[in-house]
Amino acid sequence: MANLAYRLFVELNINIDPYVRVSKLGAAEKQLLKIAAAMSKAPSLLIIDEPFLMLSDSECSCVTNLIKTIKNRGTAIIFTTGNIANTLDIADNIAILKEEHLFSQDDIKNRSIDFFVKEISDTATYRYPRISNIGKRKVLCVKNMTTHDRRIKDISFYLCSGEILGIAGAPGAGKSTLVKALFGAEKLKNGEITVNGISCKFRDPADAVNHRIGIMSGNSTVSGLIASFTCAQNISLSNLSGVSEYGILKAHRERETACKYIKKYGIKPAQAEALAVNMSEGQRQKTVFCKWLQRDCNVLIMDNATKGVDISAKVELYNLMNAFAMGGGSILFISSDYNELLGMCDRMIALKSGRISGIIEKTDFSMHSLIDTLSK
Repeated sequence: MANLAYRLFVELNINIDPYVRVSKLGAAEKQLLKIAAAMSKAPSLLIIDEPFLMLSDSECSCVTNLIKTIKNRGTAIIFTTGNIANTLDIADNIAILKEEHLFSQDDIKNRSIDFFVKEISDTATYRYPRISNIGKRKVLCVKNMTTHDRRIKDISFYLCSGEILGIAGAPGAGKSTLVKALFGAEKLKNGEITVNGISCKFRDPADAVNHRIGIMSGNSTVSGLIASFTCAQNISLSNLSGVSEYGILKAHRERETACKYIKKYGIKPAQAEALAVNMSEGQRQKTVFCKWLQRDCNVLIMDNATKGVDISAKVELYNLMNAFAMGGGSILFISSDYNELLGMCDRMIALKSGRISGIIEKTDFSMHSLIDTLSK
């Protein structure tokens, strides 16, 4: 078995030890392994469902190279994806589905990413529809914050009302630790967090939520939703008292509340009883967004919340971010996609080795300035 796996890996240019446990593999390696398993039967047609889902740009490159290798061997490939950039790099033509119907099928020659974004999305006229509404009131202030594990060291910054503040950094820069510390899931060694002028000490995430701070992560079913719950149940999770009476949950009130958000923000399927497990990642993230709106949060931490979301759902999330900021809400936007940060943020913090290497103002936004600041 090991020899068979080794020969297959060599043929497909995959660098994986046949004896390593799958639990020890990274997300990209697991994807490569699944594709290799399908190729072990030497199919003439390979069908792959979302090969780039939940992968970083560098991880996507590994999968892209494998698909190219398989294609060059003469195997026909059909794959579903919302990742247009990688699709243009390997596909010969693209079929676009809308509302369960074939909308169009076209050769990719002489077509740009923006063309396909407009084809796919009903809401997008451009990729990053930012509407700035930054105010002067500081709703969140962090001063000299250092965590016990020292992955974050002496960080200070502020977030204004109506602002989308970006956090950029390479893997290991401390972005995840910063998110946990701001949401009460990481203990501080020293430093101060002030929310709406009130000095806070978060003992746990419940304290952060009570100070009207919400969070969205890059995998909704791991740390945002309960997959076996309905859309209505998930939306009410953050504020059960709002749909209860004398401590008893009122199902009709829960459903009415959910229907209001489903209709307003176009969650699909448009049913309060729809199970989260049956929804796309984009619709799940919209449900998480509505969960925090229902809680009346005024600070939302978005930690790679658009990762694994198809391009049209991303634009819908961007519009939700705009609506939230226009209403006076503030967003701390952490992303591994630098183009996304440049397109949607009012200011940007560059994080390196647990410290702030620089803060970039909107007037100075460019890929060059971001990379230069991150490398300091």
